[in-house]
Amino acid sequence: MEHIIKTAGVLLFQDNKVLMVRHGAMAGHLNDTYGIPAGRIEPGESSIDAAVRELFEETNLKTEARFLVKVPEEYTAAIERKDGSIKNYSVDSFLCMSWDGELKANEQTIPLWVDIDEVDILKLLPNVKKIIFDALKLKQNGVTTE
Repeated sequence: MEHIIKTAGVLLFQDNKVLMVRHGAMAGHLNDTYGIPAGRIEPGESSIDAAVRELFEETNLKTEARFLVKVPEEYTAAIERKDGSIKNYSVDSFLCMSWDGELKANEQTIPLWVDIDEVDILKLLPNVKKIIFDALKLKQNGVTTE
């Protein structure tokens, strides 16, 4: 398989809603596709540290590694980019149990709370629906960071 770009993402749930990001004009992903707050793991960075950093960069919300619980599965997908290329990505996903701050968009992404029942009607990046429901199952099973 071609080179796989390793990424890390974070799932936040609140009042039957999931935090998602909509990709805008400056993002590498196709316009108006939705995903979870996620991005590339930098050289020398752990996936959990990348998840904390990406959450802040894409949403302005802060958390700490101690508040994250790893979703057991690793997800991979070939994703079409704006430049017409298709790149292979893997994502380590983390359920976030506590965070602070107010949502704020950046030049690439617009964060928003989406009703879980409306996830199906959005133009999602590959695996996003499965990641959301796998993490939701963890949350509903009472997983904790202890």
